[in-house]
Amino acid sequence: MIWTNDEEFEIGQIIKVKVTKIWKNVIYLTTKNNNRCFLNINEVSDYYIKDIKNMFKIGSIKEVVIIDIMATGELVVSFKRIHPKELKNPFEFKLDSDKDNNFEALLDFVNKGIRYGK
Repeated sequence: MIWTNDEEFEIGQIIKVKVTKIWKNVIYLTTKNNNRCFLNINEVSDYYIKDIKNMFKIGSIKEVVIIDIMATGELVVSFKRIHPKELKNPFEFKLDSDKDNNFEALLDFVNKGIRYGK
């Protein structure tokens, strides 16, 4: 936990910020107590964004998550990590390591269906 300008921040915390400046690859934001935040274009969306100014307008309020706190107390934030619509795959998949996953039965079923259709 880091204290900056009478505010307490920690990585993973969701905060509301105001858009102050938009550059090609970085969006500058501030918290309500004027802590500086940086939002890299890679943390906005997994999809191609033709014009970032269509998503972020100067003066607008956005909700972001803190992903890093620099030694200067400035925050590095992410938009896409808490907005699933901006992710190509918002789900984490994990295969069971169990040997009884029954893939053989599934393959047999699919093959029977293919042979049935001939």
